[in-house]
Amino acid sequence: QLRFDNPNHTVTLCHIQSKKKNMSTMKSFQESAQAEATAILEKAPATAKEWQEAFPKLFPYTSMSQAAEVIEKEGNASLAAALSATANVIEQVTAELTTMERYISLTIPKMEDGNNFGVTVQLAALKQISDAFEKNDKAMEELMKYTSSRADALEKCKLPSVATTETSTTSESNSQENTEEKSSKSTSKETKTVTSKNEPTAALTSRQQAVVAVDVLYYSKAKASYSRAVTQYLVALDFCEKNETKISAPKGSRGSSSYHSMY
Repeated sequence: QLRFDNPNHTVTLCHIQSKKKNMSTMKSFQESAQAEATAILEKAPATAKEWQEAFPKLFPYTSMSQAAEVIEKEGNASLAAALSATANVIEQVTAELTTMERYISLTIPKMEDGNNFGVTVQLAALKQISDAFEKNDKAMEELMKYTSSRADALEKCKLPSVATTETSTTSESNSQENTEEKSSKSTSKETKTVTSKNEPTAALTSRQQAVVAVDVLYYSKAKASYSRAVTQYLVALDFCEKNETKISAPKGSRGSSSYHSMY
């Protein structure tokens, strides 16, 4: 094992080789993250276009009153589809921005005096992505409350119900006469159906309107969350694309490489 000694520190050949191996490994992670980020940026226009084209189909109502009128007549099937699509968009935006965050973080160079404008750009990009994460997390949490909110409203309506009960009875008897054994068996079954009916009242009407109000509220939340998620996606990726040079080489082509910054 070769050793290079001086009064201040000792470096072994094995230690140098270990550093080179680790450096090579980290470089492969960075190159992989860069390739994934590049693919996202290339597909971003098509992805955003697909989301924008789907938007008017998922959210066709221009006002909450129009949404309330249609949902009251036709039910909440269209709302369920809109909520599901919105959750999918938020999930994809978060996943792709996470990839961008990883790439940018792996390109940050070691801290040095001066020439740090490129690092400032990187940190600004990371801040935009972090803000998008926070907004999307809150939006997703709100959307996930829809089912329980609607269930609570339905429970308060005390809507008409039908209850069916079945009762089955079996009886057996044995008798003996002149050494001949006789037996008999009978079975009876009774079915009872009880139907409750609520007479239309002002209170019942208000409760039913409360259910529709929950649907309309979450229609509005989903519509806003969908639009904001797409906007956050476009803004963050647009910033990264416009500042691609500073993000990929924050110290310039001759500056310190992030490969060396860790060792």
